[in-house]
Amino acid sequence: QAFEKRIDFSSSQNHIVIGLPGLKFLDQDYFALVLGNHILGGNASVSRIFTIVRSQQGLAYDAHSYFSPMAELGPFILGCQTEKSQAPKAVELIKQILREFIDNGPTPQELEDAKNNILGSFALRFESNQAIAEYVKNIGFYHLPIDFYHQYRNKIKQVSQQDIMKAFQSR
Repeated sequence: QAFEKRIDFSSSQNHIVIGLPGLKFLDQDYFALVLGNHILGGNASVSRIFTIVRSQQGLAYDAHSYFSPMAELGPFILGCQTEKSQAPKAVELIKQILREFIDNGPTPQELEDAKNNILGSFALRFESNQAIAEYVKNIGFYHLPIDFYHQYRNKIKQVSQQDIMKAFQSR
């Protein structure tokens, strides 16, 4: 059941966190949710949340969303850091952006741009031994198919606008 919790703190800015259980690694909607979130709030400089909340409305220093997949449902988080007086407006705007995304999904251009961004930068995910070790750990710990990251690019390419809308609507 949804609830809201406010923690008063004497500071000039608020940290807003909105969340719910969201995604596990072997979820059938994994790639649709990852790609959809890239558009919604996962790629800071071009996502809807960042663009509208920060760039267009000037309500936040940072605005984002992310899935943290786990063996069971890991969290889906939306949030921002904003001036205390702007917090109520920022919260409502983030909720509105999410509702619109759930209802309408990404535009064809957003979908193409997100795929190009993820696919174009994919090799950079493996640029260090630490990153490679993290991916190997994920394969073992979460019982992922041994070729999970090998298939990643093809799975992202196959995601459609309808796949994203269906995945977000079902959550």
